[in-house]
Amino acid sequence: MSNKFSDFPSGFDQGVLIKQLPLLQSFGGNLYWIDSGAGGGERGTFNHPVLSINNAMDLVTASNGDILVMKQGHAETITAATSAVMDVAGVALVGLGNGSLTPTLTYTTAAAATLSITAANCLVNNVRLVSDLENTAITKGITLGASADGCILSNIHSRESADTDVFTTVISVTADCDDIIIENCRHYGAAGAAQEWLELLGGSDRSIIRGNLVYGDFSVDVLTATAALSSYLTIQDNNFANIDTSAGKGVECHASTTGWLQRNRFYGAKNGVDGFTADGMYIDDNQYTNAANADVIAAFSDDS
Repeated sequence: MSNKFSDFPSGFDQGVLIKQLPLLQSFGGNLYWIDSGAGGGERGTFNHPVLSINNAMDLVTASNGDILVMKQGHAETITAATSAVMDVAGVALVGLGNGSLTPTLTYTTAAAATLSITAANCLVNNVRLVSDLENTAITKGITLGASADGCILSNIHSRESADTDVFTTVISVTADCDDIIIENCRHYGAAGAAQEWLELLGGSDRSIIRGNLVYGDFSVDVLTATAALSSYLTIQDNNFANIDTSAGKGVECHASTTGWLQRNRFYGAKNGVDGFTADGMYIDDNQYTNAANADVIAAFSDDS
């Protein structure tokens, strides 16, 4: 007896009941499946999934609401800058599973290996990133190009396998990539050659960075945004720990950046270094400590 699921690619115009329960389709686009353990189909259906993100991207239509679903336990190796490229607008890449079964991208072979997003309005949710290039740092785990406006990165879990197998930068945002959201991400870094968890290489207007938990050894900052001013930037509800003894900062923004720095907790290893620099932003209810065994204290800005 076959154990394959029924496939109804045309949907149900009048709706459908499964065991007397209505099945509601909540998206208007096509659904394509990715599974590294399935042998490699060409159709991207549940029963015949494709092997990789790039294979799935060949099937999607721009701005159609298409969703790529990585099955629980999907594992993909990223070896170059072109190994995984989201270059079609409006596509969502979603992982199923949690813990050790979270879909995992492992970076090997070349320092330039990256998950590249070059199209607007894409989403990546529930993916684990692992740096595993022996004795060499991966330059950028995820790269958002200048045309990737409106993208969302959510529940991205990154980790470094050793003090020499690190991400120089986990997430890199190209100048003038606006209206992005980076939320609910986690990073666990080893001592080593990392520079920052997130870098804004230029202005990123109306972008939101919230609810992230980051621990690492960053020689620059956890979040670096000094290259150019951003308008209406929101940084809120993050927990940032930087164990680098020569830096210690959590956030550093351009002096003319406007927006909100709210309810963040900063932990740094260097005495006498403030948790953040954000001269042009509204600052509210942030806290900072540079001692692992001490409670955080309120971090005030001057009221001028």
